[in-house]
Amino acid sequence: HRDTRTYATIGYAVGSGGADESSVFRQTGLQDNNDKFGGVSSFRYYGELLEPELSNLEIKTAALGFRPLRATSVDLVAHSYRQRSVAGRIEGANLQTRPRGFSPDIGTEWDLIVALEELRMLELEYVFAWFFPGDAFASDATSARFHKLQIQLRF
Repeated sequence: HRDTRTYATIGYAVGSGGADESSVFRQTGLQDNNDKFGGVSSFRYYGELLEPELSNLEIKTAALGFRPLRATSVDLVAHSYRQRSVAGRIEGANLQTRPRGFSPDIGTEWDLIVALEELRMLELEYVFAWFFPGDAFASDATSARFHKLQIQLRF
C-alpha cells in the first residue's frame, strides 16, 4: 500500500532552571505540548504520563512509528528526563511522589500511541504510558502506568 510508511524522530528539549525561583524558566500556560510525529493522532510529546512543564528539565526523546494503513498509526516513544539543577519538584508533573532533591536523574518513560481513523464516522485512540523513576526518587519508588482509550463517533 502506498501510504504505508515508517518514520523516526529524535528530539532534545531543555528549560533552564536553578535552585532559586528567579532563574527557573516557566511556560506561559498557553502551550499544549501536543503534536504529531508522523502518525494520524497527536499526543503529549514531553510524555503522556509525566507531562511535565519544560522548566529546569532536560528531555531526550526517541520515537519510531509506522502507518500500516492510510489513516492508522502506531507510535512508540521513549523519553529520558534529567533536571538541570537538582530540586525537590518537577513543574507540572502528574506524579504524586516528588523527587528527593539529591539526583538529577528523574527517570524514563515509554509511550505507545495507537490511532485508527479509517472510517469517516469513527476515531479510535489508545495510549499506554509507563514511567520508571530514576535516582531522584526514593529507592522504593515504583513505576507508574497510564492507560487511555478515546472513542469518537460522528453522526
